[in-house]
Amino acid sequence: THRRTPTVAHPLVGGCEYAGVVLAVGPDVKQLTAGDRVCGVQNPLNNSLPGTWAEQTLALEGDIVPIPAECDISFVEAAASGMSALVAGDMYKRAHLPAEGCRC
Repeated sequence: THRRTPTVAHPLVGGCEYAGVVLAVGPDVKQLTAGDRVCGVQNPLNNSLPGTWAEQTLALEGDIVPIPAECDISFVEAAASGMSALVAGDMYKRAHLPAEGCRC
């Protein structure tokens, strides 16, 4: 795990968006298998997970989005799409648009 105060034994690895191939899954994982193409965005406030600016990272099953086999998208595009969706959703909430009759 990483900590807010990095040390040699526990460095701080930044980043929160990711995409790649699942290398292994834990015993309680139900929706993913090794070899699946995935992407997602980690909660940067979850100190129990390493950052994503690394060759490998960890992610919670509920935060992972499988990339469908028929979807011809690069890992760079997939990682960017997760952050784009997160920002768009946040901006939508902050806009305080009316619930009914809104033309966006």
